[in-house]
Amino acid sequence: MDMKLTKKTTILFPPELHDRLARLAAQRGTSLGDLVRSACERQYGASSREERIAAVRRIVSLKIPALVWAI
Repeated sequence: MDMKLTKKTTILFPPELHDRLARLAAQRGTSLGDLVRSACERQYGASSREERIAAVRRIVSLKIPALVWAI
């Protein structure tokens, strides 16, 4: 994630979840904080209108054949 970090939040995890997330972060070569920020962004991050339009254009550019249903 390319962002300026200016706000701090403390999150308490059950030990098992914390251990699992820490292992996953280590496997991915990132920090636990970055892992949690990425998950939050994927789950709750809002995309701008321009980002959504760009995503649709990328999908359309794939030229994936579509099924045509007979009516």
